[in-house]
Amino acid sequence: MADEYAWTIRGSQPRNEEERSKRKIFLGYLEALLEPVDMKSRFATRFWPHDLLPGDQRPPEGAGIEAMEQFRERINSACTTVRSATVTWIEHGAALSTLAGGADPGDLVGASMVVTYVHDRGPLVLPGSDRVYEPTGKDLVLNGSDAVRIDSDGMITDRWSGLSFAHLHWQLEQNAMRK
Repeated sequence: MADEYAWTIRGSQPRNEEERSKRKIFLGYLEALLEPVDMKSRFATRFWPHDLLPGDQRPPEGAGIEAMEQFRERINSACTTVRSATVTWIEHGAALSTLAGGADPGDLVGASMVVTYVHDRGPLVLPGSDRVYEPTGKDLVLNGSDAVRIDSDGMITDRWSGLSFAHLHWQLEQNAMRK
């Protein structure tokens, strides 16, 4: 992924050192999404991406990291350029808890994000679809929110995402029609 962008970060300053630390880990998580090779150093072996592996029980060790790596590889292999990336901290515990399916907001950190990629590298298949979207050179805007839980070792154990795959499919269809 090209480093042609800079993160724009919005929201208030951290209230204390614990919040500062969580936010720093979260920003490292975002960097790991752009460079999946670094995921294992950020995620606990019992990591659970709730959106990619739904269910009532934590997946086997390593399965969450593998699912996340595969998903990010799909995006990253299809897009070589990140045109812009904006992060807005979710500062209200109730909003974090809602995004995280009712989890205790005390051990969560999260943000809303708008990341504009250019679909200029390779084909893209989104989870839950067989449709192959060929590169168009057009923007693909990922607009969503993520919340993560961080353990006492500073590793991410859970992730909840508010990314709309339906909206991504819509954008890809629109881009394919205007190619």
